[in-house]
Amino acid sequence: MARTSASRGIKGYKLKHGNTTTFKMMGSSPVREATEVITKGEEKLIGETTTETDSSTDVKSDYRRIDTGYTPSTRTAEGDAKYAALSQAEKNAQDAKYIKANTRRIVVDRSENKSTPKEKEQTPQEKMAKGMHHSKYYDPNTKEYRVKQYAYKQLPSGKYSSKGRGEETGDISLAEWKEQNPSLASEGTKGTKF
Repeated sequence: MARTSASRGIKGYKLKHGNTTTFKMMGSSPVREATEVITKGEEKLIGETTTETDSSTDVKSDYRRIDTGYTPSTRTAEGDAKYAALSQAEKNAQDAKYIKANTRRIVVDRSENKSTPKEKEQTPQEKMAKGMHHSKYYDPNTKEYRVKQYAYKQLPSGKYSSKGRGEETGDISLAEWKEQNPSLASEGTKGTKF
C-alpha cells in the first residue's frame, strides 16, 4: 500500500499563488498530485434591466465570465515509460482523450445594481419658499438698469402667497441678473421683457 505524505506527518506546502500542493509517496520518489488549473475568461455584459419608480431609476446589469478548468495528469516514471513507447498517432489520441475528459467549462455569473435618485417635483409652496420676485428699475445715479429681488410673501399661517412681495433679498445689476437667470432673461415682471 502506498504511503502518503499525510501518513508520514508531512503537510502540503503553499505555493506563491496560494494553492496548496500535496505529495503522494510512490516507493522512494515523491509524486505531486494533480491540481486543477483555472484559466479565467473575459467578463461580458449579457443583459440590462431598467426599472423606473417614483423615487429612482434602477439599472440591473448582468455579467458572465466563462472560465476553463483543466486537471493535468499525474506524472510517474512508469507512466512516462509507457507513454514514450507509443507511436505519435497513439500519443495524440491519448492526449486528446485525456484533455477532453479533464477539461470543464465554468460559468461565473454576477449582477450589479445601480440606483439613481430622481429629483422630487416641488409643490407650488416649495417653489415659492425658494423662489423670488424680480423687479427691474432704472437707477439715475449709475444710469443703468438694475433688478431688485424679493422673497414671496409669507402668510401668518406659514404658507406663501403669490400675491404681494415679501422681504427684499437682493439688488443687482441687470447684466448680473441675466447671468444668474438665463432662462428668465427674456422675460420680466408681468410679462415685461428685460
